[in-house]
Amino acid sequence: MKKLWRGKLQLKNLLMKKINPVMRLAVAVSNLLRLGFAACLILLTTLLTASCRQQGASVSVAEANIAFLGETEYDFGDYSTQDTLVHYFVYKNTGKVPLVIQKIETSCGCTRATFSKKPLAPGGTDSIRVTYDGNGFSQGTFIKGCDVYSNTDTVYHLRIRGYYLP
Repeated sequence: MKKLWRGKLQLKNLLMKKINPVMRLAVAVSNLLRLGFAACLILLTTLLTASCRQQGASVSVAEANIAFLGETEYDFGDYSTQDTLVHYFVYKNTGKVPLVIQKIETSCGCTRATFSKKPLAPGGTDSIRVTYDGNGFSQGTFIKGCDVYSNTDTVYHLRIRGYYLP
């Protein structure tokens, strides 16, 4: 049984030695063709872009854009109870593709922002709900921020403020 197994192993090794150089050559040729195609594609894209710029044409990519309707900073003013304060920042997608808000980071654990995770069609409006929980805080001014990350090139900054009077 061991002799038969050794014989099969030796036959397999012999076949691999003969096929292996052919396979290596085939893989090398395939890789060269892929690299050649990629290089040609990059060169063609570069030439077309340069040609468009010389002729005064603009190369643009459609993108989403946020326009806040109203303010991006809200002042709650003076308040005397340690209540939860809420404000809605209303925005519109003024871009040409659906707007997707990916995340909103707040500057403090006492501030929360909730928003729709559904894509907003071009021309559509929606709002971001910002909640400030002032329970347990002492007298004085608070200023909290929210950074809005979306499929636009810009990070938008929202801010709330107020003054607590016990």
